[in-house]
Amino acid sequence: MLRQRLVRRLLLQKDNLDNGEIASGGVDLFLASVKRTIGKNVKIGVHSWDEDGSQATDYPRESKEHQKYKEAEDFYYFTINSATAEGIHYMTEEEMNKYKALNRLSEI
Repeated sequence: MLRQRLVRRLLLQKDNLDNGEIASGGVDLFLASVKRTIGKNVKIGVHSWDEDGSQATDYPRESKEHQKYKEAEDFYYFTINSATAEGIHYMTEEEMNKYKALNRLSEI
């Protein structure tokens, strides 16, 4: 949570130009911004994490391994179930709306 607040203070607004891509850890930085917009044909890619050869989905939902990663629980479980750690899932417009990935003002 401290990391997210620090990033929000540094990245008050994040615009992504046309034909760009935001993926993996870059999505965390993008979502930490206060105001988020994208241009045309921009892809936002999410995936699971792995640690020491185990993927997030290898652990039960209540496992302590999830606690250090999830700040927005619904979005967290969406990302780890969307693609393996080696893969990528590009969010649909419907998913971006559902998880409020764009044009949302957040508190600092």
